[in-house]
Amino acid sequence: MSQGNTLGPIAGQARTARRLLWGLPTGFIVLILLVRAVISAEPVRRAIAVRVAEALANRTQGSVQLSGVTFDWKLAPCLRNLQIYTRQGEHRLDVASKQACVERWFSAVGSGFRAVRVRLDTPKIVLRREPEGSGEAPFVVARPEARRPTASERATLRELTVVFDGLSLEWAKLPVPEQLANGTFGPIGGRITVQRRGPLSAMSIAIQDRDRATRLDGRATPTADGWDLAAGVEGDMVRLFGPVLTALDLDVRKMPCRGRLGARYGSRKLTLDLDLEQYDVDFAADVLSSGRLVGLTGRQQFRMTANLDTGTVILGPGLIELNGVPIEAAGRVFPSGGEPAFLAELSVPTIRMGRLLASIPSPPVRDVASRIDPSIRFALSFEVRGLLSDAATWEPKLEYQLVGVTPETRTGLEALSGPFLYRPLTAEGRRGPPVRRGPRTEGWLRYARIPYLFRRAIIIAEDATFPFHRGVELEEVKKAIEAAVRRGDRVRGGSTLTQQLVKNLFLSRDRTALRKAAELLLTFHLESVLDKRRIFELYANLIEWGPGIYGLNAAAQHYFGRPPQALAPVEMVYLATIIPNPIRYHKHFERGALPERHRRKVTFLLARLHRLGQLSDAEFEVAQATPIEFASRPRP
Repeated sequence: MSQGNTLGPIAGQARTARRLLWGLPTGFIVLILLVRAVISAEPVRRAIAVRVAEALANRTQGSVQLSGVTFDWKLAPCLRNLQIYTRQGEHRLDVASKQACVERWFSAVGSGFRAVRVRLDTPKIVLRREPEGSGEAPFVVARPEARRPTASERATLRELTVVFDGLSLEWAKLPVPEQLANGTFGPIGGRITVQRRGPLSAMSIAIQDRDRATRLDGRATPTADGWDLAAGVEGDMVRLFGPVLTALDLDVRKMPCRGRLGARYGSRKLTLDLDLEQYDVDFAADVLSSGRLVGLTGRQQFRMTANLDTGTVILGPGLIELNGVPIEAAGRVFPSGGEPAFLAELSVPTIRMGRLLASIPSPPVRDVASRIDPSIRFALSFEVRGLLSDAATWEPKLEYQLVGVTPETRTGLEALSGPFLYRPLTAEGRRGPPVRRGPRTEGWLRYARIPYLFRRAIIIAEDATFPFHRGVELEEVKKAIEAAVRRGDRVRGGSTLTQQLVKNLFLSRDRTALRKAAELLLTFHLESVLDKRRIFELYANLIEWGPGIYGLNAAAQHYFGRPPQALAPVEMVYLATIIPNPIRYHKHFERGALPERHRRKVTFLLARLHRLGQLSDAEFEVAQATPIEFASRPRP
């Protein structure tokens, strides 16, 4: 009896426990289903969507629209086709996502929605001109409130974290240079956190490529009258900025980078600070080089300050390093008589000439560099100033110095004093088979044996200031800069006799910036090591005078069947006029007759020689009347 009385209450408790075990989960599920049924109703969903959209609008200070709202099993809201946009002048910035779901929902609820974390699905940021029309009407639209926050709201710290993967950026018709006005960026992943307490706010950002090998971390903080931005980058920038680099016509396969950048805005002044380093870069750019540039290193350190009220911009002093060569840079833009004027300065501080040339990825240039004595040092300064909008007003100034050259030091040009192997340029601008040239080789004319009138004709036709300049004619530099700015031309060639000699001795005919830089440095070197007579002798004996015709002696024999010393003045002048394009002008010889148009060029050069006293009146009259008869006629 006592045992039955004991078992009865225990059995009842067990039944109650079983009911609770089944009833509580069932009740919880029923409650969730009831809540889901309630919030799935159109009026409730719209009310929730409005509250969320208003919160987003106030947190981001942008207009918000979305096409609907759903809830996951935790009842966390997911906004469909979310779009946040703001206008800046005639442009509109849109942040769009197919779906934006609130993560850590219970934590957000527990904080009173002061800390919210949102994950975006297939997000996109687009900056473009204001669209002309709108598509389908959105489910909800909200705009930021204009009311002043209460004291309690000002004291409350609110945080919004946006997590994304596969974010892409697009921009169109921006007021920037044409090649950057339209483009794309991404896809990338990362996180943006915005913290706000009353009027104060701060934003941190972390961006990384999908493999998480490249990252950018930064933080933006408001100040009393503006904001501060600091960021660090590390990794291969191709992963993040590949489309932007492509838009700049750069075929970049690898660009490892590390460094810091910062920006500060306040009182209508903008300051940018940059300290970036690149290493083992692999890229190609037609404007720079005809081949790929592999293994390059670089560094940029500078500060730029812009005063938006006065229109003044100051750059530097800054430092640019390329393959270990330091280049100091500075510049400024300032108002001048109602138009912006500028001054740009570049300088290479004193450096070993061999090291400077070795930094250029060109085998012939590096071969010369390897033979230069370390005691030979070089320094350069270049500046250009004028009105920013008028290239015709730009005035360049160039100065350089090469020291340490003595009869005992190795200059890398010793081979030019005797017979050497010369690889002439072909019609395609590349190096042909080697031939033996130089003093004491067959057909070589020493300077003293070149007729004086012939020397004067070549100099006046090709480089009238050759006896006086130091390798570069600044007027030609000015024309090259003007052509590049006005017509978008590539780097011009032209150039002095020394530059033409350098091109024929060491370089190709590529019209690239890298080849031009090598040409200028080698020109400075030749002008500092060789005298003008030696430079002219090399030039006259090496340049092309027709297909497969190299040197003045060979040209005189080919065209007129006589050595240069036996040519008439008009024949010497004719050979001087074909130097700019000997392949094209060889057609005259092939046809056996000189066109009237080219005869006028010959007459014009004869007249210049006459005015300069190189031809007497009688010699000028005879030269004008003498026909040009080639040594042979083409076969019928």
